[in-house]
Amino acid sequence: MITISYVIPTYNNLHLLKRCLSSILPQLEKDDKIIIVDDGSEDGTFEFVTTHYKMENILIVRQKNAGSGAARNKGIAMSNTEFLWFVDSDDFLIEGSSKKAKEILNTEGYDLLFFDYIIKEDDKERVEKVNLNPKIKSEMFLTIHYPWNKIISKQLFESVKFPEEKINYEDHATIPVIISRAEHIGYESDTYYYYDFNHPNNISKLTEKNDDMYIAFANLIRYRDEGYLKNEELDLLFIQTFIYTQLFNTPSMKFKDVYFNSFKVKKYLTECFPEWRTSPYITFDFVKHHHQVLSNLRIKVTVGIMFKYNILSTSLLIYSLRVVKLATKKMGQ
Repeated sequence: MITISYVIPTYNNLHLLKRCLSSILPQLEKDDKIIIVDDGSEDGTFEFVTTHYKMENILIVRQKNAGSGAARNKGIAMSNTEFLWFVDSDDFLIEGSSKKAKEILNTEGYDLLFFDYIIKEDDKERVEKVNLNPKIKSEMFLTIHYPWNKIISKQLFESVKFPEEKINYEDHATIPVIISRAEHIGYESDTYYYYDFNHPNNISKLTEKNDDMYIAFANLIRYRDEGYLKNEELDLLFIQTFIYTQLFNTPSMKFKDVYFNSFKVKKYLTECFPEWRTSPYITFDFVKHHHQVLSNLRIKVTVGIMFKYNILSTSLLIYSLRVVKLATKKMGQ
C-alpha cells in the first residue's frame, strides 16, 4: 500500500498546529509518518508536541529559525515513505482525503498528483479548481506552485531541494523542477486540502516578498544549467512569473513605484532571458489553448504584449487595474 510522510513546518503556530494534526491523525495508517519540523518557535510548540504526541509514527525535530524551505528539506531527509505531502501548520486535510489519494496513487501509479482545495479568505470559503490537463505540462507551469496541493514521490526530490535562504517563493524555486522530472502526473478534481488564508499569522501576509522571486529564479536557472529543467519550461516560467505576475506584484499603490517595478522587470528579463520578446507564450494563440487554467490569462497576455513596446503605457494599465481591483474589494467588504 502507498505510504505518505506528512511534512509540517511550523513556527509560533501551536493553536493551529493542533487543528492540523487532528485532521491528519485519524487518516494516518501503519507505515505513514507525520514529520513536524519546529522552525525555532517561541510559543512552546516543541515542548507541547514532544509531550503530547509521543507516537511511533510521529517524528519531531527542532531547528534554528531558518524558514519553511529549510524546514521542508529537513522533513524530506527524515522521511522513509514513498510519497511526501507538505502540509502547512495553519491548514488542514479534508476528511477522507488521504484514503482517496492513496487509492488513486496505487491504481494509477502516478509520481505526482495534483488536486483541488478549499481556500478561506476574508471569512469566506471557496473551492479553487486547478482545471489543468495533466498530459500538458505547460498548463502545470501556469498554476500557482503551492507544495501542499500535490502529493509527490520522494524520488523526485533526489538532488533537488527547497532554497535554504529564508525567503518566500521557495516553492516556486522547487516545484517546477519536480513537475519537469515527473513522468506520470495525475489531477484529481476533488478537494483534499483546506488553505486558511483568513488568519493573521499566515506567512503570506507577514512579509514583503517582491524581490524574493529573483532569488527563486536564480535557483531555477541553476537547475536548468544542471539539466533538471528544460529550457522551454524555463521560458514559460519566466513569462508567467515576470510578465504575467511580477509586474503586478509591487506592494505599493503609487504609480511611480509601479513604473519602477516595471522597469526593473524589463531590465532583469533583458539580462537573464534576452529572448523573452519572441516567446510563443506572449500571444493570443496561447490564450486560446490555455485560458481554462488562468481565468485572467487574456488580460495578462495583453499586458505582456504592451510590455514589449512601452513601459509607461504598461505601467499605467497595471496601475489602473490595481486601483479598480482595490476599489471593488472595498465595495464588497
